[in-house]
Amino acid sequence: HEMTEGARANKIAALQAAIDKKLTLSAQKSEEKSEREGIVAQETTARDADSKFLVELTTTCSDKAKAWDERSKARAAELTAMTEAIGTLEGMGDLYSVNKKLVGLAATGREVRPHAPALALLQVAADRSAKGALASALSVLD
Repeated sequence: HEMTEGARANKIAALQAAIDKKLTLSAQKSEEKSEREGIVAQETTARDADSKFLVELTTTCSDKAKAWDERSKARAAELTAMTEAIGTLEGMGDLYSVNKKLVGLAATGREVRPHAPALALLQVAADRSAKGALASALSVLD
């Protein structure tokens, strides 16, 4: 009987040791799991912030690209108008007998305006242009 009781006590002690070992292992695994879940939460937060930044950056870049295209088109239209004006001025030949560098110089007491046709072309281009840069440049010349 004592042997059976001793065997039972040993078995109980062995099972208790196994339970303690498994509880310790379970606690370690739970701690590792909570650490990993914390890392996952941090990474998820960082990913969400990166995704939000990417959306904002894409929107900003798209807006800036559209603005650049609009400015480029406006500059191209202004250059075209200036080219047309220069062509018209060159096509005038020797209609005016004043030095081109001395435009606006008074000859015989009245103002000579050889640039009047160019100003008219610039005015037409300024009216067509959506931007006010050409109109403000024209007002300085006029």
